Amino acid sequence: MFIYLTSHTYPADTADKIYAREMARSLNKILGRDFLFIVANEYSQELEDMHYLNLHLRMKRLRAVFYLAWLPYFIFSMRKKDPVFFSNDFYLLLILIFCRIFLRLQCKICSDWHMAVRDWRDAYIAKKSDYIVTNSQKLKKLILHISGIHENRIVVA
Repeated sequence: MFIYLTSHTYPADTADKIYAREMARSLNKILGRDFLFIVANEYSQELEDMHYLNLHLRMKRLRAVFYLAWLPYFIFSMRKKDPVFFSNDFYLLLILIFCRIFLRLQCKICSDWHMAVRDWRDAYIAKKSDYIVTNSQKLKKLILHISGIHENRIVVA
């Protein structure tokens, strides 16, 4: 199961949300029932053409705190499906890493990079991700430099 994890709400009103929605649509077409798009809002018609899970979050802030409590339960309930989580949200990626290390939950992590934040999170998330997708060769070289990981783990899209 390939799961696109985001804390965005819909309908989309920013470029980042539109990117996530369109990436999810493409993945849904390719993977079908083996794909799930997890979003934070109650309902949006623009997501009806794909497999998605609404978390019905009404809060505007601190969504990551909710995910910290919810994700371990979700991962545990899927343990026979070998989930691969895909996200470009550094906070959600850190929560997934926490779940793997401290709660010993089984899942793979694919981090989607559009830019580096240039602090400790870059190297830490890159090292703990199973797979990395970047949008440029320049960003790939930067991630390789700051993390020291093997270049075979990074794909440029």
